[in-house]
Amino acid sequence: MLKLVVASENLVLRNYLNDYFKNKINIEVKYLFHSKKLLNHVYYNESDIIIVDINLKDVNGIEITEKLKDHNLNTHVIIYSDKVEDYTKIAAYEAGADDFFTTNDSLKLISKKIEQIDKKLNINSSSNLLHYNKHVIDKNRFVISWKNNDFVLPKKQFLIYEMLCKDPGKIFSRNDIYREIWDSEIPCDNRTLDVHIRSIRKILPNSNILTKRGIGYKVKDLNKNN
Repeated sequence: MLKLVVASENLVLRNYLNDYFKNKINIEVKYLFHSKKLLNHVYYNESDIIIVDINLKDVNGIEITEKLKDHNLNTHVIIYSDKVEDYTKIAAYEAGADDFFTTNDSLKLISKKIEQIDKKLNINSSSNLLHYNKHVIDKNRFVISWKNNDFVLPKKQFLIYEMLCKDPGKIFSRNDIYREIWDSEIPCDNRTLDVHIRSIRKILPNSNILTKRGIGYKVKDLNKNN
């Protein structure tokens, strides 16, 4: 099911999308009006596409887009704006927006774009699934499924767990992980990685992450004794 979130007080936009999609199958539309509610929803719920009005009631849409993309790289964020100047569009794309629509664009065009994004998500989803210990790690949506439950980890924690699960049984040194996830060497006396590992273990049932003291981390190779 395509999960679409619309963060806007624009009644014309909301009513049109609601009418357009109400008879469509496999599409769920959620309407929100404030940035805090939007961030809270996105943190705890899977979202495929988010339409953000540049004129949100409590914050600029470009500012909230930066926070959304920092949380989840793969959510497709569209900024909807009454401003058509190039510098506004440039600022939106620099903030991480994937698309930019203005009030000059027809609502039918916006709907058609959403349908095309949905098709791409469906095409990419099957090739972006990693399976480990009955966990389905969806690299396209940054979601981990287990026993019909979806778990959403913060971006870096998801990437750490994905890295470990690609090669069960292999010990990844702390430097390996820092270079891959942070693109840097491990800082002296830095415990950031340990905090992330503890959080993954707390959030994700049966994560099977093992600590190799003085070396790094791995997940159990279920085909061997660890």
